Amino acid sequence: MIRKVLFVDDDQILRAAIEQRLQRHREQFQLVTAVDGFDAVGKLKQHPVSLVVLDLVMPRLDGVSLIAHLRQNYPDLPFIIASGIGEKQVAEVARNNTAYAHLNKPFQADDLVRLIEEVLDKEAEGGIMNEVSPPVFMQLMEIDARTCTIRILDNFSERGGILHFNQGELYDARVGDISGRDAAHEIFSWDRATIFISDQCKKPENSINATLGSIILKAVGIKDETEDRPEDYDEQKTVASMSHGENGGWEQDGSIDDNSVQGQGSRLSAKALKKDLESVDGVERISPDARCQPAVDQLCVLGEASGFGRLVSASLDEGLRSARIIVPTRPPSVIKADSKAVSQLEIAVQQKLQED
Repeated sequence: MIRKVLFVDDDQILRAAIEQRLQRHREQFQLVTAVDGFDAVGKLKQHPVSLVVLDLVMPRLDGVSLIAHLRQNYPDLPFIIASGIGEKQVAEVARNNTAYAHLNKPFQADDLVRLIEEVLDKEAEGGIMNEVSPPVFMQLMEIDARTCTIRILDNFSERGGILHFNQGELYDARVGDISGRDAAHEIFSWDRATIFISDQCKKPENSINATLGSIILKAVGIKDETEDRPEDYDEQKTVASMSHGENGGWEQDGSIDDNSVQGQGSRLSAKALKKDLESVDGVERISPDARCQPAVDQLCVLGEASGFGRLVSASLDEGLRSARIIVPTRPPSVIKADSKAVSQLEIAVQQKLQED
């Protein structure tokens, strides 16, 4: 997916000129424009943005106020000041507000392009991955104990977000102006994504304070497995086969590793489970979901290491009326059912797995 740069300026002629001059770079990035700071606040909610270029003197909400909004709600988002209030004043504002860079009007479009390319290169210095399943890829970040910042774009909804990892631990997440666990839940519900890796994490404190497995399980509970998916969606093909490259990066060959899909779960197929249990009273839907594999693997390991025994199922309470049950089939199955039917279903699942 093409990354986006937000250009904020109340000068209509300048906006049009910049849009025209930057059209030649449309395969590298897409320019989104806003007429002032107030308009920019709305555009930031609508678009996943990698960089903001802003003027300082604007109506309704000026550049300084917009910078304050960025620091409060998008602290990971770099910005460039482009203003004509005077070279010394612009440099001072940029220095005091930790801007990535500043330009004095009038400026050359090529100078702006050079700065944009620098920011985008830094954002992806650790590599770029396409058509990746977010839960599977983040599990690899955890296993590899990576310290990094990941910008992630959902290939279907075109939503975007940020994830911060410190030595393999998920420290923070953001989607639009939503942050923390809520943002992580949304990101881990995405099926196919494009990922840009920066080899640093600037988050000093952990605002998630939850295991990656629990975040993934919760995300599965929130998302309707069959809702809003493209017609050509193939569940298992979203689980990419990835490995370390020679220089420490990640490589993707697009193939599917059966072990990565099957994990440590049962030999029972998701299709067989659905055939046998979908007619049970209280069952609303049974569907395969390979995104649950990392969580299933973790629960299998936990059961064996702690002596709890073989994983049969994991239940997610969604309130008084509904619940979801994750079963370690091939690939994992998610059963959505009436909460009153959970106990009966768990017994039925156990019997089915024992037969297997």
